[in-house]
Amino acid sequence: MSGPARQSAGFTLIELLVVVAIIGILSATAIPAYQAFATRAKEVEGEVVLRQVKTVEDEYFLDSYTYTDDPAIVGNPTTPPRYYELSVALGDSESDVAYQAIASPKPELNESLRTWILTVKRDGKWDLVRAEPDAPASAEAPPSESPPEPPPTKTETKTG
Repeated sequence: MSGPARQSAGFTLIELLVVVAIIGILSATAIPAYQAFATRAKEVEGEVVLRQVKTVEDEYFLDSYTYTDDPAIVGNPTTPPRYYELSVALGDSESDVAYQAIASPKPELNESLRTWILTVKRDGKWDLVRAEPDAPASAEAPPSESPPEPPPTKTETKTG
């Protein structure tokens, strides 16, 4: 016969350390992915607000044959924005821009959300652009280099 049977009373230290390491690795990849997803979800609000502004401006134009920048009219979307502030500016008579609406992140949130810009032209075409975040300013650029190309943006164009 062999010696007395050893009874297992729990997990060994090595097993516990392996489990803790696995949890650490999973959380190190999951938390940044979640934060990026949450930021993208918040940025959609800017697009929604500007699409609501476009709808309100189109309805106003049908009634009065002009656009408005009155905050009482365009500044009251169906759902008040939590993360963005809205501003609307009419184009001058010499410009082909009828109006431009900008949804910029609220500064008190201190988040790195992108600004959305809606530009509606007098011919009915419109662009909805999500601006890329500003790149950090460099101290001096070498004089021989050409300026860098602007980063790509998300653009939708609709003709009316």
